[in-house]
Amino acid sequence: MKTENLTKVIILIITYDCNLRCSYCYEPKKAHHYMTANKAKEILRNEIDNLDDSYTNVIIQFMGGEPLLHFDMMKEVAEWIWEQDFKVEVRNIHAPTNGTILTNEMKTWLTDNKDRFSLALSFDGDRLMQDINRSDSSADVDLEFFADTFPEVAIKMTLSPNTIANFYEGYKYLHEKGFNQVGPSLAIGDNIGWTQQHLTILSQQLKLIVDYLLDNPQVHKVGNFDIPVWDILDKDSIDRSCRVGKDIICYDCNGTTYPCHIFSPVTLDLDKAIKSRSIDFNEVRKTPTSCSKCVLKRACTRCYGINYRDRGNCATPSSFDCTQFKLFFFANCRYQILLAQKTGNEKMAQIMNTVMKYLSK
Repeated sequence: MKTENLTKVIILIITYDCNLRCSYCYEPKKAHHYMTANKAKEILRNEIDNLDDSYTNVIIQFMGGEPLLHFDMMKEVAEWIWEQDFKVEVRNIHAPTNGTILTNEMKTWLTDNKDRFSLALSFDGDRLMQDINRSDSSADVDLEFFADTFPEVAIKMTLSPNTIANFYEGYKYLHEKGFNQVGPSLAIGDNIGWTQQHLTILSQQLKLIVDYLLDNPQVHKVGNFDIPVWDILDKDSIDRSCRVGKDIICYDCNGTTYPCHIFSPVTLDLDKAIKSRSIDFNEVRKTPTSCSKCVLKRACTRCYGINYRDRGNCATPSSFDCTQFKLFFFANCRYQILLAQKTGNEKMAQIMNTVMKYLSK
């Protein structure tokens, strides 16, 4: 196994509240729970002071709900972190956001601290796609601010059954708006309403996007367009599966720990969330499943939380999730093959030839 960077990810759920009601949200609870700044400081001090010596740095993520609803608390805790002399480096502090409630005061603070605090915007394509998925909120989001302030942070673009047919147009729109890193994914969960027809549409849209990427080499490919397809050839490649139970810990508003936010009561009913605290993820990873014999397993990422929520088994993905990943995987293969032909990269052409032969077995 290759050496991995030992980074501890500490997730703080600072609020259950959210001002939007997105069509695909996996956090159905919108209770008015908030974490205090003192509780957050106590958690971080204890967690970092007691880190295993193998960890060299930490990443801190403020999670919601919508974290900007608790901006003053985030600001206070971030500024406190920067004053501490922790035994390891705090490599990054960040939060996801729907971007709809930014004030001028927030923008000023975020701009002043953009090199040490980042916001990851969720915006689901063009403005019509955003309005369909995310509560008619497109007019409330200052896209220019995010593109200018956080150019190195990927924007999250989630596709729903109602927007999948506009995937290519939405992806292109965000790049044209100045976002050089667009991370697209399909909404997850058995309750979303995906069908075989949506997979056909996805395949068609991926062909258009691959052609777009070939014509626009300046576009930085991330997420599902940056799958290391050659990893399937390497039995020692780094495990890309979910990191829960290894390097992630999540704290609920009251300080209770969970494997990650998807296992917490912000997503699950309380009884199921509590049961998740006793899951042995080492056993989950070792137990043979339908994924064990999959030729793509070394390149695949899996969400244990949604699997647990929907099927009661962390290691059992839905057939739809498997198929949509395969479509993204083969889109990456097509891109690498055509790019190698276009640029005359014989080494990459040979690698991809080996990959395709391996897949055909």
